[in-house]
Formats: sequence, C-alpha cells, structure tokens
Amino acid sequence: MSHSTALSALLRQHRLDRDLTMETLSERSGISDRAIGDIERGVSTTPQRHTVVALADALSLDGEERNAFFAAARERRRASISDGDEDVARLRPHWIDDFTGRETDVALIVEMLGTSDGPRSVASPVIVSGTPGVGKTSVAVEALRRARPEGYRELFLDLQGVGGRPLTPLQVLRGLLRQLTNGKDMSRSFAEAAEAWADATARTPVMAILDDAALESQVRPVLAADSRSRLIVTSRRTLPGVEGAQHVSLPPFTRTDSLSFLRTAIPAAQRTDRSLDELAELCSDLPLALRVAAGRISAQATRTAEDFVRRLRAENKRLGLLVAGDLAVERVFAASYDALPTPIRSLFQDLALLTASSTFSADAASAVHGTQADVTQDLLDGLVDFGMVEPLYGGRYRLHELLRLYATQRLEAEHPTDEIDRRTTRLNGWMIDTAARYGSAFAPSGEGGDLEEARRWLTTEVDYWWAGLRRTAADGDHEHVRDAAADIRWFGDRWLEWGHWHEFFTVFAESAEALGDERTQADALGDVAYMHLFETFDYRRAEIAARQSLDRATAIGDEVLRGWALTHLSGSATFAGNPALGADHAREAVAAFQAAGTMEGELQARQALADVLRHTDPGESLAELEHVLALTASPTTQIDEYYRASTRDSALSGAARTLLALERYDDVLRVTTELAQVTGDDSFQARALRHRGFALMGLGRLDDARADLTLALALAGTHRPDEWAVEIEEALTQIDPSQA
Repeated sequence: MSHSTALSALLRQHRLDRDLTMETLSERSGISDRAIGDIERGVSTTPQRHTVVALADALSLDGEERNAFFAAARERRRASISDGDEDVARLRPHWIDDFTGRETDVALIVEMLGTSDGPRSVASPVIVSGTPGVGKTSVAVEALRRARPEGYRELFLDLQGVGGRPLTPLQVLRGLLRQLTNGKDMSRSFAEAAEAWADATARTPVMAILDDAALESQVRPVLAADSRSRLIVTSRRTLPGVEGAQHVSLPPFTRTDSLSFLRTAIPAAQRTDRSLDELAELCSDLPLALRVAAGRISAQATRTAEDFVRRLRAENKRLGLLVAGDLAVERVFAASYDALPTPIRSLFQDLALLTASSTFSADAASAVHGTQADVTQDLLDGLVDFGMVEPLYGGRYRLHELLRLYATQRLEAEHPTDEIDRRTTRLNGWMIDTAARYGSAFAPSGEGGDLEEARRWLTTEVDYWWAGLRRTAADGDHEHVRDAAADIRWFGDRWLEWGHWHEFFTVFAESAEALGDERTQADALGDVAYMHLFETFDYRRAEIAARQSLDRATAIGDEVLRGWALTHLSGSATFAGNPALGADHAREAVAAFQAAGTMEGELQARQALADVLRHTDPGESLAELEHVLALTASPTTQIDEYYRASTRDSALSGAARTLLALERYDDVLRVTTELAQVTGDDSFQARALRHRGFALMGLGRLDDARADLTLALALAGTHRPDEWAVEIEEALTQIDPSQA
C-alpha cells in the first residue's frame, strides 16, 4: 500500500530537478534504489534519520531546501504513531537465519527473562546495550525466540531513540496496545493508556522487545505490565535509571564468532582462512561491519574476500567502503554521535589521537583533551553510557578501531590541522614528562617513592610515552627529549624484556648530538652499547656504539664515561670470541674508574674482567668475583643499595658459571641456592636454574636437572641469547634423547 507524503513528493522533485536516476542517487547516497523507490511511492513513510541525511547530502540540499526536507521526514515520523498509521506499531522483527555466536549472551538474557526473586508487582526488563552496530536487536530477537513460553504474545516496537524523534511515553503505550488489542483500545490520555496496558497484559502476558530506547521515560510506563510479562529493551545507552532492570552489555564478536559468521555468509569459492581473519580484523569484529562486508563480497561472484580486504586496508577509505544498500557503518556511528551532548562529542573527537595503544586511561584522555581529571571522568562516563567507549578493568578504556576512524573523521572535519597538532603535542609532552617523573624514582639519587606504582605506569603506558618521545624528537624539541630521557633511563635495566631500550637510547643520543651536548651523547651511546649486549645480544652493534662513546668521552676527558665505554667494549670482544682483547679493555676500564673514584663502575669492570678470564683462567676469574662479592658485602663500600643487590646477584651468577667450568658442582649448588634466595628477577632466576641444572647433570641427578633446565627456558622466555637456549636444549636432548 502506498501513501503520498510531503517527503515522497520532495524526494522525487529534488531527484528529477537534478536529473538523477534512482540508480545514480543510490550510488551517491549508499541507499539502495529499492529503498529510494519505496520512499518516493510512499511505501516507506518513516525512513531512518541516517537515510534522510544520506539522501539530503547526495542531493546537495542546503538552506531552506534541506530544512524543509528534514521537516517533512520528522512530521511523517511524528505522525506514524499518533495519527493512526499502524506501520511502525505492527512491524515485526524477522529471525536471522545466519545468526551466529553470542551463545553466552543469549543464554544469559534467556536466564534473566526467567529469573524471579519472588513475587513481583511489575515486569522486570532486561536492558541490552553496547557499541553502535554490535547487533543488539538481533540478539534480543534471538533471545525472545528461544525464551517465549506458550500463551504469550510477541510485541515489538521501535522507540526511535537514535536517528529520529523518540516516541513519547504515551506513543510507546499506544503502539504496544495497538498490537496487543488489534487497535480496539486506543486510549486518549496517558493515564487511560497506562491503565489499559496493565489490564491488557493481565489478560494476556507479553514478551516484548522495546527497540532503540533513548530515555528511561520511554521504558518506565511499560513496566506496569503484568508481572508475568517479560521485556527486552535495546539501547545504545545503558539506561541506568530504569528501576529493577538487569543489564547485558554486548561487546564486539570474539574472533572465533567473526570467522564462523563469515564462513557462513561468504561462499567458499570467494574466501580463504587468511583473508577472513584479516577481514575480521579490519572490521574490528563488529557484527554490522562484518555483515556489510560479507554482503558486498557475496553479492558479486567474481569478487573475493582478499579483493575487498585489499581495499579496506586504506584507513581513510575503510568506513566509506562498509556500505551495502541501506546498511552503512558510518551512518550508524553518525546517528549515535549526533545524539552526544557537545562536551562529550568534543572528547570523543580527541580520543582519536590516542592511537599508540588499543586502550587508554582517564589521565591520558585528560591530557589530550586539556581538562581536569574529574571533568574528563564524567565525560568518559557519558561516552560509556552512549556505547561509544568500552570500559575495561583497571580504570582503562577502549575506543574500537572503526569508531576511532570515525572520531578521526569528525576531528579533522571540525578542527584545523594546527589545532590538532597542538593537542597531539600536549599529549606527547604530558606522556614523556610523566614517564620522566616515574623514571626518576629509580635513579640512585632519586627520592624513591612507590616503585611498584612507577613500574606499573611505565610498563602499562609504554606505547604512549615511547611514541611521544619519538614524535617530540621528530618535531625537533631535542631539549625536551634529552631532559625526559635522562630520567626515564634509570628504568632501563629494570625491564630489559621490553626490547626497545637500544632504540630509546639511540633517540636520547641523537637529541644530545643535535644540542651539541657531547657528554650526554657519550653517556647515551654507552647505554646503547649496554643494551645491545644484554637486550638484543648483538655484539657487533654493541662494539660500534661503545667505540663511538669512547671517542667522545676521550675527546672531553671524562674518565667515568671512558670506563663505561671500555667495559662495554670488553663485553663485545669477549662475546665475539676475542678474550685477550676483552681482558685488555676490562683492565683499562678498572683503571679509569679507579682514577675517577667511581666504585659502581669499578665493580662492573671487574665483573667484565671475570667474564673474560673464565675462558682463559677460571681460577683468577673466581678470585675476581670473590673480590666483587666482598666489596658489595662491605658496609664501607659506598654504592646505591639497588646497585649493591644487583651487582651481588650478577657476581653470584658469574661465580656459578666459573665453578661449572671448574667442575665444582657441589659449590655450584650452594651458590645458586643463595642466588635464588636473594633475587626475584626472572632473568636472574633463569640463570640460576640454568647453572644448577648443568651442575645436577654433572652429579648424575638427571631428573632434577631436566626440571631446572626446562624451567630456566620458561622463565627466560624469548629474552636470552640464542646460543644460551641452544645449549640448554642440547642438554635436555642428552638427558632424554626421545625429546630430540
């Protein structure tokens, strides 16, 4: 049945005035030509707001023409319930044949619908909320299908919460009553409608879906239904003010569910497992995006998933491609975005700049937005309530990738480039300054503080402060980089498993060089060498950095920096198979540190010498290590307590290796037992277990050896020299050849 409306007439007039066919308008707007034809014929009298916006944009309507077009759409939508038009009220959802996944969520909703904590005077609703496009309606429909008992009437009403004018409470009750009574009871006042609703559900209990609710006030009148009735409310908001509600928040699909759906929706000849996995990734596992992508691929037999994936890889085109007929991810996001209050909308835009990690903290949001923490927290709560941001444990949040792309579009559309750059600079500055503050807690002369809190922040926010440091260096603010890195550096040897410290110190050295600060450059280059020795285990690159450091230290006459550079050169020479050169460098380093009166350096250089001597003179190596242990044990040795403990641990580990070379296996067991008691560091524990495992092999205790060596590999993870792992694996094969 068709109805001539102001909207249908305007649409046809504007299309013809611009000499557009329905097919051309469809291509421009992303709305199917069938949907456009239905509007022009009056078959579709209440199109969604995103459809109206897309058509207005495609027709290039502005000024009075655009206002009149929207007014016609709004008028028709208002009339859809109040003037007796039954199209919306009688709309029924259709079951989705390819409904996939969500088993846990659907089962939970079904369980909630059947939950009763005793007699109830009103119906208890289940509110299903979540990110736009996450599939709330589909889940609600599936739950209703599985849960509806015999004798219940099914009702469905679109409350038009987003993308249109939300139904009033009276319109909600009248829409439901029209379905339940077949239009026989059309009360005029709210009080009459509420009474009629309670009476009607007392006679016939209902299982109702109230779809797309915007406000608690739309839902409250429906709660007066007979207590046997069951209600499912879907909303992009959490609707926390609905009394007695049970809440289910839907996340995007798991990757397993995404792949299961795509295998069902895309013909086998048009897909591969690899292309489907990347397609799911690019769609952020969002059900609407997956359905749109699958529809576009399967609609053309000559198109493959890989073809579409290749196009989706371009971030600036991704949202524009996720359109299939009148389904469009971007328009769904736009409808929710348009409903946001202005302050919340502004924060949403700025969250697009938090790209270094998939999650962020409220403090990071405050830094990029330039607001106080309590204000930002309230704005984030609003974004969570509207389903635009996902709250996580530990006070963190996630902006899903497709929403981030949409936020980027809005940010770039509404702010000039220099303003965006200013906000990015503000974020980077805050990140590296905060990292510097926490890093300084680990300095020998630092004030200490809560080291666990400092460690937690530096490791959790590493992607942000590291990206901020690199961006600040690229922007040429080398003084800021140098000063911040000088404090962050102290955390370097506390977290070697990060794997990027050699890059960090390279940036540090380059900024110092740009400033003409030769001493800091020499110092940072020494740390580059150290990190190549103990982080990347690249001894050739360690040697290059150490020689650069030595040249600069010698040029400025700094004996301490010369000592460190020589110590690192000793290590690189030793690991490269030149122990004689390594010993020469180590002895020269000891002399340099003694001349400068630096005990920390002297102890490190003596350990380097012991490492060299283990290959040529194990007895002298052991004597050198015993000297180091005696110095660390002496209360008169003036060194930082953390450095005292770490030097002791390192010397004990070196002693165990040397004792192994001397085949003094019982002594190895004694030393490694002591080492295991004094350190909680996984890398030291792994070394202790490695040494003890080989000692146990030497004593013939093969089962115990196997356990220690296996655990050593597990604790070390991937942060160990390859040859270290190889020797353990070879030993395990000797113990049990069947494991080869």
